[in-house]
Amino acid sequence: MIPKSSHYLEGNTLLRAAVNNIIFKIKGEQYRLDENISERDIVGVLVTKLIDCIRGFFKTIGFKNKPRICFVGHGVKFRHKNHISAGTGLCVGSYASINGLAKQGIILGNNVTIGSRSIIDCTGVIRSLGEGLVIGDNVGISDGAHISARGKIEIENDCIIGPDVCLESENHVYIHPSIPIRLQGESRRGIKLCRGCWIGRGATVLDGVTIGSNSVIGAGAVVTKDIPDHCVAVGVPARVIKQIGR
Repeated sequence: MIPKSSHYLEGNTLLRAAVNNIIFKIKGEQYRLDENISERDIVGVLVTKLIDCIRGFFKTIGFKNKPRICFVGHGVKFRHKNHISAGTGLCVGSYASINGLAKQGIILGNNVTIGSRSIIDCTGVIRSLGEGLVIGDNVGISDGAHISARGKIEIENDCIIGPDVCLESENHVYIHPSIPIRLQGESRRGIKLCRGCWIGRGATVLDGVTIGSNSVIGAGAVVTKDIPDHCVAVGVPARVIKQIGR
């Protein structure tokens, strides 16, 4: 095996340092690439991100507040852009759909990631606009998430939302047996995910629920009631099985 030259190693080190510095400036926090990623892969990622950054510049024209730097994949659809505000570092994966039509619109903090094929929709029918969505800083939303913000949804800083998670902040009223449910109206109490919580893959959070700070919701759970801070909840319906740190 032929050892790599010192010039190659030096170039690789400089490239890593440059990328770490760029990400630090965007995110505002320390970042270090995995030592196993090759120089070739780094270049490939950079090319993809550059394309997404150029696309993001044009795609976000018309936002109420346009992000300074953002990355947008192909096939992304933004609707009612004038109701969408975003901080710097926004990343939106391919084929995501974001519709900002709502009373309060959509407000995205800094360094928000929205995964591929995710759907954010605030209003179902225009006879009754949805309340809207507020997402804090450093929030990661994985692929295939569905966020229906008919009632207000608030996601605080540093939350992690797994693939295929559903947040549904509306319920249909069904108290009159002789009237079609679709004509009985809706209730909207809203959903709140407090700082630092983690929602596992395929979980569903229903209207009226608050999930406490740094709590964990297990994969596939259906959350129908509030979950306190620092707890692990699993099951259908979700129930607390552990308090973190105890």
